[in-house]
Amino acid sequence: MQEYPSWYCFRHYFYEKNYHKKAKATISRNGLSNYQRNERPLFGSASDWKDKIGAYQMDATQADIYLVSRLDRKEVIGRPNVYMAVDTLTQLITGIYVGLEAGEQAIINCLANTAMDKVEFCKSYGIEISKDEWPNTGLPGEIITDKGKEFVGSRMNELAMKYGIEFEALPPFRPDEKGLVEKTFDLIQQKYKPLLRGKGVIEADAQERWAVDYRTQATLTLDEFTKVVIHYIVYFNSCRVLENYILQEVEPVSAKIWNWYEEQGLSNVIPINEKQLYQFGLLRKGAVLNRKGINNQGLWYVSQNYKKLLEYKKIGESVQIAYDLNDVTKIYLIDGIDFIPFELASYCQKYAGATQTECKLETKKIQERKRALKLLDTEGRIEALQNVQQIINKAEKAEKNKVDTETIQANRRKELL
Repeated sequence: MQEYPSWYCFRHYFYEKNYHKKAKATISRNGLSNYQRNERPLFGSASDWKDKIGAYQMDATQADIYLVSRLDRKEVIGRPNVYMAVDTLTQLITGIYVGLEAGEQAIINCLANTAMDKVEFCKSYGIEISKDEWPNTGLPGEIITDKGKEFVGSRMNELAMKYGIEFEALPPFRPDEKGLVEKTFDLIQQKYKPLLRGKGVIEADAQERWAVDYRTQATLTLDEFTKVVIHYIVYFNSCRVLENYILQEVEPVSAKIWNWYEEQGLSNVIPINEKQLYQFGLLRKGAVLNRKGINNQGLWYVSQNYKKLLEYKKIGESVQIAYDLNDVTKIYLIDGIDFIPFELASYCQKYAGATQTECKLETKKIQERKRALKLLDTEGRIEALQNVQQIINKAEKAEKNKVDTETIQANRRKELL
């Protein structure tokens, strides 16, 4: 006996109960967008969508927390942007970007993170992990995202053409279509928000009249918050058990599932040198060679090979440089296909590791301090001038007798008595 009806019976039942009209009525009442998001029938799961690793869902959000500057914890720098890439098949978080940058540059930074060795990445933040805890490297063979303008810019097109990346564009304003990455954002925030309550975390009452100004509670720097996010990513990748994930050959943990598919050769990941991708993703601008080095945003950069460079370039010559908004420690002079590194000059080393935004905040403070000192100097000079003028005005002019050197010396001796 069959456990399911024939197609004829199913069709008769479907139309007899007017199910075809119910969808139309819902669309007419609430709109097509609402129906597709909340009312439409769901078939299968996100993991059934792809059969190989390397198809990444990507999206961004603004974290519900205010941060402070690493240069001065009294300065609030606002809420960071979080960009994330999640593998569709294994639910592995493959790349992350936490910073103040947004748009196309932030996406490239996130993709650069997907390509790099995660052991070295975590080590740069003082976190020790093993390769098996966050195993992926390389670029995705396919990027799944909505039609955001940052994903269709010129640099993204250049990246796609250079490495052969395919894009699957989903309808805009449809977060349900890329549910894995959306849910991952929620899960991470659900983990850190209770622990950071009172440390700048934005609560549900943020828009109410009586709500606390959460900006005044900001405590963590960008680096510290990034460490928090990394710890939870490692947990989700290597420890979280995926419910309803059926794969008999391996435990239902994202990192182990990823390794299994990679061992089977079921991968669309594109191998790449992460250093080249990082340099490709840097912002670029014009600069001028100076006797002291290269100036960018008020900071001076020097190179050990600067003298050799000046053998075929001249002081005052215009050049192209590449720089990172999230770390002002280093810039690169673009010379053909080469990226020549320039480090911060010794008198600018206090800005090492800071973001461009933090440097501007610190520079603004220094300028305000200089203005205050200049005002103090001006007020002091005016006060001294007024006092001297009063002394001059009070002094009485008397008729002088014959004045010569001997007379002055005699008067001087009298004055000393």
